[in-house]
Amino acid sequence: MRAQHRFQPTRSGLQDILTHALKQLPFEEQSLWQLRNFHAVSGGDISQSYLLDTDGPRFFLKLNDSARLPLFRAEALGLNQLLKTQTIHCCRPFTFGHIGDYSYLLLEALELSEQGDWHLAGQQLAQLHQTNVGQRYGFEHETFCGNSAQPNEWEDNWGHFFAVKRIGQQLSRLHKKRLSDPEISRVIDHIRRLLAHHQPQPSLLHGDLWHGNIAFTEGQPVIFDPACYIGDRETDLAMSELFGRLPEAFYQGYQQQMPVDDTYTQRRPIYQLYHLLNHANLFGGSYLHQADHMLSTVMSQQP
Repeated sequence: MRAQHRFQPTRSGLQDILTHALKQLPFEEQSLWQLRNFHAVSGGDISQSYLLDTDGPRFFLKLNDSARLPLFRAEALGLNQLLKTQTIHCCRPFTFGHIGDYSYLLLEALELSEQGDWHLAGQQLAQLHQTNVGQRYGFEHETFCGNSAQPNEWEDNWGHFFAVKRIGQQLSRLHKKRLSDPEISRVIDHIRRLLAHHQPQPSLLHGDLWHGNIAFTEGQPVIFDPACYIGDRETDLAMSELFGRLPEAFYQGYQQQMPVDDTYTQRRPIYQLYHLLNHANLFGGSYLHQADHMLSTVMSQQP
């Protein structure tokens, strides 16, 4: 289900947005480049995206209506956190903001390919997961997985964090009921019990790691469209297997750098349930049935 956008910016409108964005950069980086050419590109279901050719650098621009600015703020902050680890590459976010009816995110433009070193991609994701990020789960601000807000208030207990702030929140949206609803509470309590003895080392996560959010630039791995938070590294791996596994070399590289516990397969359905519920909330259709089936699988597990 594609998002329907009510705006179609003109060339002059894109120039106005670009100029507004460039003026937000630090003074030493400011240069008011002029738009030479542009074309729309695939940017997912939520925002419209454009490659902008200027008389200086090439940029990647995401656009949405002004109310969606929090999504772009969260994406930019997440990308900056990933870049700080100096592990796996991300496109640099230059700035975000809003002008008129538009919110925007101005990014580094990269030439992307599906072909590259998948073994290295696995190793670098493991290196990201090994970065020291403290001992709590959550994040410094709200993030978004697709169009869905992810509450990230800090927690010391992983099972509680994931049961309430991921599964519980999605069920609450899906059924339009409070977290205290008996059926939702029953699921939350069960997942708490399933994860009660799993207190993983917190890792900075991409948060939405599927085939569409990882590629290569000049053969080097690059990840994008993050839904960052600090949690169990296994959640990234579980998402990478949900809609078709990545190439086996990826998992071999990850295992070589940071072996996965044998009990991961017991938790994988729990972590995949979150993304199926999110897709059910965003898109409905067959995802509702997939989420219901996965929920039954998880509820049948014994703590």
